Amino acid sequence: MLVKTGRKGVLSCAAALAVCGMAMSALADLPAALDRVPADAVVAVSMKDLSKLHSQFGKLKEATGMKADLGMAEQLLATPGLNKSGSAALVLMGGEAKDAEGPGPMVLVVPVSDYAEFVKAFGGSGEDKIATLTMPEEMDFEGSTQAYAKDLGGGYAAMGPVKEVIEGFDGKAGKSGDHKKSLGPVGTRVADSSETIVVANIQKLGPKIEEGLAGMKDQVGMAMAMAGPQAEQMERSMAMVEMVVKAVVRDATVTIAGLGFDEKGVTFDMGAQFKEGSPSHKLLQSKGAASKLFSKLPSSPFLFAMSVDTSAPGVKSLLKEAAAMSQPAEGAPPAMTANMMKSLETVDGVSFLMGQTPGLMAGGLLANSVMYYATKDSAAYMTSMKEMTEGMNSQKVEGMTITSTYKPAALEVSGVKVDEWGMTMQVDPNSEQAMQMQQMQMMMWGMGGGPSGYVAAVDGGVVMTMSKNQVMLGSAIDAAKGKAGEVDPLLKDVSGNLPADRTFEAYIGTKSVLDTIAGFMAMMGGGGNFQVPAQVAPVGMGGTTDSGGLQVRTYVPASVIKAGVDMSKSFGGAPEEEAPEEDGKPPRF
Repeated sequence: MLVKTGRKGVLSCAAALAVCGMAMSALADLPAALDRVPADAVVAVSMKDLSKLHSQFGKLKEATGMKADLGMAEQLLATPGLNKSGSAALVLMGGEAKDAEGPGPMVLVVPVSDYAEFVKAFGGSGEDKIATLTMPEEMDFEGSTQAYAKDLGGGYAAMGPVKEVIEGFDGKAGKSGDHKKSLGPVGTRVADSSETIVVANIQKLGPKIEEGLAGMKDQVGMAMAMAGPQAEQMERSMAMVEMVVKAVVRDATVTIAGLGFDEKGVTFDMGAQFKEGSPSHKLLQSKGAASKLFSKLPSSPFLFAMSVDTSAPGVKSLLKEAAAMSQPAEGAPPAMTANMMKSLETVDGVSFLMGQTPGLMAGGLLANSVMYYATKDSAAYMTSMKEMTEGMNSQKVEGMTITSTYKPAALEVSGVKVDEWGMTMQVDPNSEQAMQMQQMQMMMWGMGGGPSGYVAAVDGGVVMTMSKNQVMLGSAIDAAKGKAGEVDPLLKDVSGNLPADRTFEAYIGTKSVLDTIAGFMAMMGGGGNFQVPAQVAPVGMGGTTDSGGLQVRTYVPASVIKAGVDMSKSFGGAPEEEAPEEDGKPPRF
């Protein structure tokens, strides 16, 4: 699976090595090859045990039916003199190649059991201080089959496409301490739980990142000139992106990605560690309890579900800043704007479930949705909800006039007094934007003309439904009281693969999504021969905000990958047979 990228950085080799390096296991230390990588390297991709990675990849292929190989990594593992159980690293050093169109300043640190035998396999001599190698096409460096190597001692060699870079590469042992210091607690945590890591030195990359940000702003500016009414929203979104990017460049020491897989699934970690004492480091100092909030949701099939713990001061500060930047300068109902900002003070967490709707879009995408707000003053929050809903009555927004109602204690469900709320939107037929909004409203809320539902106070929080579904409301109230019912074992397994003490977690209900797609395709007269499996696990994501850093992990179970492979086949995807040889040589993938 060799990715060709021409002159652009280390991507061709990094992709192959990163794919080779994905394996799930709890590990005690950084990859050994990183001990040979200078701390001022711009980017380093490193893995711990090449043969183990190859084995794990084979297990994943067998479990999912994937048709793929490891490209360059397969060739490397077959090289005489290589220590197949050793650690390897691909490094992008600072500076540029003398020839702007030639290969960049990158170095491959490889584990060797016999250096002389290793370079001999590529036509080199172990007696030369810098061996000249001729690489096969399957193992070229950014299109160059000319390479150079030197012995680093201690069972490692350095090789790369630029002789001067290899000559000047400091591959002496003893650099792990510097890497651990820059990785910090969060980066080290990602590294310890991954078999392959990609570490980017933000202080080295800062100028390039800012250059890219400036280019993005120019492109957004040109798009805004043609966007009409949407220009303001684009400007606010760009301002938020700029704020985040500048904070990372200013405060981060490194960003890190961790990759892993086995026969059960694939993990992908993204993390950043910020400099001690920096504004970002100070904000990210709290462990989260998103899992506890998630347990307040009913156990029912869902398209999407999530929870966010907003109780920490740093998290509240970040959300307030984001909310302030996202507010339109004018046009939003004052009651909505005021209550949104107020709720950030009183609410300590939110969980949300978008339940599967059997009637597809006809019943409204959010018809079976429910929210739970964690708050120490449920009565005050209920009053705030009433004020917000009533305050929106007769408001005009983008060509629509809102009619809202709120009825306190409208009914009793599961022993709890329940308020009823509702909104309808009267569309101005002369407003093109309003007509588009009406179509969106129907997709989201069905034929009712707008959102409606129930609100109920429970101990420690407030439950809110997005439709007048009393069955869903009863399940939500029971869940909020700690009676959610038995947790789906597949969901529980995915949750167990996410980081502990997470501030947020989210899940895509893959089975429900596939059922919805299959039903829609059948309704439209298509769908191929794909049958949705009886059991498909959800995809999970979880993030932490402690120790002055940020970590986000995505977990994709093998059952999801297999379902995707099977669906691709049913719709006429890649053929099962091997591709033909090219000019008498095996095809390059």
